[in-house]
Amino acid sequence: MKKLILLTAAILTLVLALSLQGTANIKLQVENILGKMSLREKVAQMFIVPIYSNRPGWAIYRYLHRLKPGGIIILGNKLENTVVVKRMCDYIRKAHRKWRVPIPMFTSINQEGGNVNRLLRNVVLFPSAMAVGATGSTNIAYRVGEALGRQLLACGINMDYAPVLDVNYNDRNQVIGFRAFSDKQRKVIEFGKATMMGMKKAGLIAIAKHFPGHGRTKLDSHWFLPKVKASFNLLKKTDFNVFSRFSSRLMPGVMTAHVIYEKVDKLTATLSTKIIKNYFRKRAGYNGLIMTDDIYMAALSRRYSYQKIVRMAIQAGCDIISTSLSFGINKGLMRHLVNLVKKGTISVERINRSVRRILRVKLRYDMFKPKFLSYRKSMKICLSPEYKKLSNTVAEKAVTLVRDPAGIFPIRPTRSVLVVSYHRGFLWRMKQYLYKRKLARTVHTLPISFKVSYYQARLAYNRARRYDLVIYAGATTHDTKAVKLLAKLKKKKVVIVSFQNPYFVSRVKGNFSYIATFYHRFNSVLACARAIAGIIPFRGQCPVRIFR
Repeated sequence: MKKLILLTAAILTLVLALSLQGTANIKLQVENILGKMSLREKVAQMFIVPIYSNRPGWAIYRYLHRLKPGGIIILGNKLENTVVVKRMCDYIRKAHRKWRVPIPMFTSINQEGGNVNRLLRNVVLFPSAMAVGATGSTNIAYRVGEALGRQLLACGINMDYAPVLDVNYNDRNQVIGFRAFSDKQRKVIEFGKATMMGMKKAGLIAIAKHFPGHGRTKLDSHWFLPKVKASFNLLKKTDFNVFSRFSSRLMPGVMTAHVIYEKVDKLTATLSTKIIKNYFRKRAGYNGLIMTDDIYMAALSRRYSYQKIVRMAIQAGCDIISTSLSFGINKGLMRHLVNLVKKGTISVERINRSVRRILRVKLRYDMFKPKFLSYRKSMKICLSPEYKKLSNTVAEKAVTLVRDPAGIFPIRPTRSVLVVSYHRGFLWRMKQYLYKRKLARTVHTLPISFKVSYYQARLAYNRARRYDLVIYAGATTHDTKAVKLLAKLKKKKVVIVSFQNPYFVSRVKGNFSYIATFYHRFNSVLACARAIAGIIPFRGQCPVRIFR
């Protein structure tokens, strides 16, 4: 026993020594690279610029060579296909080799799952974060994070703006909603941790968002300036606390929220020294990357010039400026930041601190030794049957019977059923399953548009009065008007289904049953139809409070 203890201690000592040696080695490499860089090259590392084109070649090379940015973000509908993205990323990851100081670029993307995906073709898509939360399994969250990481790395992408660590406190939130894991802090921490562990295992750089929390807002910061009135003490215990739970080892970076927290500062979090430097850096001790959300968003750009945004964000403690702006504007912003340093408005050491963090992440994630896969291997990973199975598992386990006051489920054989939905696949599958399982003598379907008009809502209500059971499947707040009318059918059995926003029924009173899938693609829609027909059980655990 004594020998075993001594052997274990020796192994732990060796592991610790190797870890310290690795850390010291990275530190030396960072200082070595930093010493070779000019001020202009250092400033350029603090920018992530957009790529819209799907054609690698001289124009892209010239664009990148003139800017020499720290990274790129893939945007635009021309880059939805993984084959095209891989070709572009493979080219971009070689572009730095002819620079004076050859520092590889972050190749980044917004691929959260659910509604927020840039890659849509030749890739397995995963349900939303809230659907993952509804499974109740952190193991599934870990597997989804790892699968997502392996898919993106196979395409040449090394950074993802995920997971969303916002706690969705506001059921009228226009920008977060089912992008969040839950409205419960503990669950967001557990599932966020599991997802980031999976992404780290794959080797993907996770940028969690939106620090310090976008979940209390009602407005969308892409178009408006949201404000939060919660006290600082409440925020410390809730929103701020979620991000403070993770070190830079697990959470390499965070993206800031363009939100004003009125009881903390009059400035948005992105520009707030009190929130970023004083709280997150000093009090919470976070030493990873802090990146702005896109500075083009209206919450900032309608109030300040781009030059002022850049200056204030750097002074507040941000390391990276994320922008979807044009080449000319980005070049001007880099020049402006260089001039601010030369004038003494921002110190060289402040720039160096950010560049050290950037280089440390690039070295830690082996970006200086990139791996290039063949197209065949990349597509094999992106379209892996294992990942398809995992996506279907999430879809099935997320289908949640939120409430069933009339005891409709399991459905007993009934005389007539009306199925109303914008989703044609759901209408067809529901009709097929109900007939096959002999649950109805007559099944009629009523197709409606995605954005339901009042005329369609009235039509659905008038038709529904003739049937014993009504199943209405919608996706957004546009369906609320129809649900309010159907809820008046007190002598009828009414089932409401949500494929996207689970909150659109939250303020509707009635005796209807309610099902949520938290995802709108076909595997979730199919799983929902199967659960309604009793082919599979309802296994989801609702991660948010819907009915108040």
